[in-house]
Amino acid sequence: MDTALAERKQELRRRMKSALKALSSEQKTQLDAAAMQKLRALPAWQSAGLVLAFLSMPDEINTAVLLAEARAAGKQLAVPRIAGDEIEFVILPADWERWPKDRWQIPIPPAELPALSAAELCRPDSLIIMPGLAFDRAGSRLGRGKGYYDRFLERLERATGQSGASPSMRLPLSCGFCYGLQLVDEVPCSAQDKVCDFVIWG
Repeated sequence: MDTALAERKQELRRRMKSALKALSSEQKTQLDAAAMQKLRALPAWQSAGLVLAFLSMPDEINTAVLLAEARAAGKQLAVPRIAGDEIEFVILPADWERWPKDRWQIPIPPAELPALSAAELCRPDSLIIMPGLAFDRAGSRLGRGKGYYDRFLERLERATGQSGASPSMRLPLSCGFCYGLQLVDEVPCSAQDKVCDFVIWG
């Protein structure tokens, strides 16, 4: 990545983190509900049988209601687990809120839970709900700099693009999920940065 692009990304990250810290609990609760209302109305959400969602950090949009509604609607839920320099997804059990938390206050999926394979993830009714620090309306996303989701989507693209892949496998639709203040005119991107199919914000 060239120096100028890296500096633009870092500046946008600083700006977004500062703006998120300024939100009150009351504002967050209202915005969480507004984002969920928009997501609930999407055909992609309504038809999703498998939802790959994130467990929120304190300064991120809260996915607790999303998880509860998905479970109540009979959708299968999976969440990310860090495995070295990658993320993998595991099925979310009912007692997940009892998991210990990491230094970012994110619940840690137990190591004994089996990771879902590419074939299990790439169902025709899969939907990925993606976190990010900033998004634009074209679906470009700025993460926190680790590249977990970019590499994860790259792996799924390779799996679904293989000539021997099952015809029932397709790359899941991806939805950026954020607060409205995280929506910017343009997110600085490189060729390695993956784009969301759409963005929902509160």
